[in-house]
Amino acid sequence: MKCSRCYGKGQEWHDEPGRRGGGVWDTCYHCAGSGTVDDETDFQDRLGRVARYMARVIEESVRKARNEDPEGDGYDMGAWENGFTSAREYFECQVSDRSYSIVEKLLERSRSDQEFLIAWNEYRIDQLAQFQR
Repeated sequence: MKCSRCYGKGQEWHDEPGRRGGGVWDTCYHCAGSGTVDDETDFQDRLGRVARYMARVIEESVRKARNEDPEGDGYDMGAWENGFTSAREYFECQVSDRSYSIVEKLLERSRSDQEFLIAWNEYRIDQLAQFQR
């Protein structure tokens, strides 16, 4: 299976601000430079994408609720209170944190449940791509 981190190239680009050219190419740690991963690693990567999508949906609903609360400070205030320079950076950090706990819960599910969720997520992505063409 093609590595989902480097898309089969065996290398990843790493941004390094201040470095001439903006960054460096380095061996992909996920596939150790081969460009491929075994079936189980691919399955876990795909399950991780399900968790990330779920985390994004949850965090979007949290942001909406905080912004609609007339007595609250809004979602962006959470970014500043937690030391983030942008609300977008805060949002992405929250999604990452949620993803880890969701993946743990998904791993407790049966393999058939996991396979169903992966198929659902990939079907959803395929359908979205058709509308963008």
